[in-house]
Amino acid sequence: MRASTIRPVSALLVATLLSCATATARAEEPWPFLPDAFALQLHGPEGFDQTARPLSFAGGDKGPTTLTVGVTALSLAALLSTELFKDTLAPEHPSVTNPNAVDRAVRNALHWDEESMGTAALISDILLFGVFGTSVLWAPLLSDLPYTTHLEIGLETLLVTAFLTQTTKFLVGRERPYAFYDSQPARGADDNLSFFSGHTSLTVSLATTTAVVLSDRYPDQAVWAWTIPFALAATTAYLRMAADKHYFTDVLVGLGTGLTVGYVVSDWRLDTWRP
Repeated sequence: MRASTIRPVSALLVATLLSCATATARAEEPWPFLPDAFALQLHGPEGFDQTARPLSFAGGDKGPTTLTVGVTALSLAALLSTELFKDTLAPEHPSVTNPNAVDRAVRNALHWDEESMGTAALISDILLFGVFGTSVLWAPLLSDLPYTTHLEIGLETLLVTAFLTQTTKFLVGRERPYAFYDSQPARGADDNLSFFSGHTSLTVSLATTTAVVLSDRYPDQAVWAWTIPFALAATTAYLRMAADKHYFTDVLVGLGTGLTVGYVVSDWRLDTWRP
């Protein structure tokens, strides 16, 4: 396995395990780690009742269905396979090269200079993992759903989105902007995996899941639940174009995919918890 594959996969697994361990340890404790200012913002002038609703780690009698477990397991296996065998699966030569007029115009307007493209890419990576940590691991602490239920919704959304994104990338084989314009050194298998943007689809799907779940549980705070996650997702999408990693249409389709998967998965799972 290549080092570039080991790092993100390891980070995902370690973060998930640490989150589960933390949730177990704090299952019957109050929530001293929630800032008072944020609690006031999220829960109104009465603040957050730290004793009336302790963190629950139990799945209750409405746990994951067989279909849910199957979809998650299949998506995880497929995602890991595409990462492990990226060099083999990725097209050696691009099927789509010349950008259309809209992509050219947006690319010319938004891309950073060549010396700064690496910085834009790095910040987008940080935001991706930041949205993952916030949406999948920390946001469940703000919900009155059992922690594992909210965690499952986030992981299911993440894995299904990643599977759809990776599959499309390999099938389409679109050349990345940096490869077409020769603005950055060639990166081998990644050069022809531009369509569509994985950073965008993943951050938007997780932002959607977080917004749907939290706004469902706290309707009076729906504006905050949608605004904060989507601000991070929108910034990530912009930085992928600034880094010359993706064209506008890559990001646009990633946005649509993320919205669809995030809403469908979270709304479907919430149906089992609504009265």
